[in-house]
Amino acid sequence: MAIASDAVAAGLKAHGVRKKIAIMEPYYPCIEPRLNAVLGAHGYEVVRYCHMRGKSPASYSVLTAQDMIKAIRSIDGPDVEAIVAFGANLPFAKLADEAERWLDKPVLQINATTYWHALRSNGITDKVWGYGSLLARF
Repeated sequence: MAIASDAVAAGLKAHGVRKKIAIMEPYYPCIEPRLNAVLGAHGYEVVRYCHMRGKSPASYSVLTAQDMIKAIRSIDGPDVEAIVAFGANLPFAKLADEAERWLDKPVLQINATTYWHALRSNGITDKVWGYGSLLARF
């Protein structure tokens, strides 16, 4: 069994991320206390959020690739060691892989990260390319 919060912590650790991260997600600011608590318990500090908020509560995750690129760029900075993209229904895994190259830092998409954690927790070390360096390198 793989839990997303444990997967993110393990993924950040695999990348050598020590403390400061930024988070993008399709939700609203009310999610911050929960994410701060979950990631804070693992020693991470969220220095910036991008709440993409979708078009309406019923379609909050209907976002374009351009929306997601804008979001990730809005939270990047020299003070951020890695970016984590929450939102299991966001089609962001392939964009996260690309973003790692132009941001030169880890970008963890929640589905790919949870999949990686499930594989590694079960002794499966297969490498998968195209969905981020976590699956391809660790």
